[in-house]
Amino acid sequence: MTQPFMNRELLQELVLRWHEARLDDGGADRLVAMVNLHAETFNEYAKDSFFDTEPSNFDRMLAEESRDD
Repeated sequence: MTQPFMNRELLQELVLRWHEARLDDGGADRLVAMVNLHAETFNEYAKDSFFDTEPSNFDRMLAEESRDD
C-alpha cells in the first residue's frame, strides 16, 4: 500500500496558514479522504501525460472514467 498524499495534521496546518482558520478533526478527516482519493485516481494518469500540456489525454481519461462497466 502506498503512503497517503495528505494527512490530517498537514491539512489542518495548511488551512490555518492559508486561511487563518482552524479545521476540526472530523472536517479534516473528510477532506483528507477526498484529497487522497483524488490523488490516487489522478496519479495513475499522471504517469502517461501532463494534463496541462496534453488536454486530449485529459478528455480521454474522463471518457474512460465515465464508462459504465
